[in-house]
Amino acid sequence: MTLQEQVVQKVNSLSEDNLQFLLDMMNRFIQSDFIRKGRYNKS
Repeated sequence: MTLQEQVVQKVNSLSEDNLQFLLDMMNRFIQSDFIRKGRYNKS
């Protein structure tokens, strides 16, 4: 089983609230990584 399949299997059983929390955390992580790498000023 691939890593992606394992992740999908785990999140399929989560409640709607937990899925929303997970999505929020992912978005924060991606945003902070984006800012940390200094890409927020590149237009």
